[in-house]
Amino acid sequence: HMDIVFGRYASILIAYVISLAVSLVVVVGFTLYHGAAFDPINLLFGVCFSLLLFTLIMGVQIPLNFKLGYTKARFISLIPLYIILIAVVLPMFLFAWVNAFAFIFENQALLIPVFAIVSVLLLVLSYRLSLLAYKKRR
Repeated sequence: HMDIVFGRYASILIAYVISLAVSLVVVVGFTLYHGAAFDPINLLFGVCFSLLLFTLIMGVQIPLNFKLGYTKARFISLIPLYIILIAVVLPMFLFAWVNAFAFIFENQALLIPVFAIVSVLLLVLSYRLSLLAYKKRR
């Protein structure tokens, strides 16, 4: 049981790391090409925020796939993606969120470890839920 669940997580994480590496090369390349100032804190914040969004989506989708099976879960598993998209896009249209965004961008260095820790905890929780769901299905 563990091998199948671990394999699913490992393959998705490998794909994430590869896409993140390519993205970082492109961002750094464009930054250096245009002679813009390189801000490692901003880059690390982007990486940790990306990891947090990735683990939020994946942390719901994978356990659902193991619990319901791919066929039943394929539509339901899109819900976390839509929720996150709405949560990111909608505040841009609401002025009340300006203070929240200001706080986030002013405190990037403090939020980096928070995002990283929450991401790891979500990943571990999701993995354990997936193991339980897979065992129950078998």
